[in-house]
Amino acid sequence: MVRLNCNKIVFILLLVFLGSSSFGQGTALNDNYVVIGNQTGVNQVSQSQISSYFQGRIKKWPSLEKVKVVLPSSKHKSVEEYSNVIYDKSFYSVKKFWFSLVFQGRFDAPFFLDSDEEIIEFVRMNRGSFALVHNDESIPDQLIIKINGHE
Repeated sequence: MVRLNCNKIVFILLLVFLGSSSFGQGTALNDNYVVIGNQTGVNQVSQSQISSYFQGRIKKWPSLEKVKVVLPSSKHKSVEEYSNVIYDKSFYSVKKFWFSLVFQGRFDAPFFLDSDEEIIEFVRMNRGSFALVHNDESIPDQLIIKINGHE
């Protein structure tokens, strides 16, 4: 008979939780959204690749810039929508996910901003940063990272 202590059970459940989400499962990524990034070294990636960046599995871009995740804050009007599209989770669950990664020292905390405009400006000004925002004609082409044929 195998005996597991509570710490091992909690650790196993945490691993299952952290590995359970993937980009685009909740709401399909479509032309309504665009992934933007600054000095990442990528122009086009698959949904699974961008998911790895959003989940903190990869710490450096091909450009060797440090990955800086930018997410909507609780004040952002589309926070639940974006949380569902990126993580297939509620915003509260996304915060718990990131608290866990940061607490374990596995990744730096994401930057939480209040609007798409703030997110776009932050990405424009910070090398290695990236985010998901609503597609808008005002987004500079050099920031757009294509995902499976989407801009």
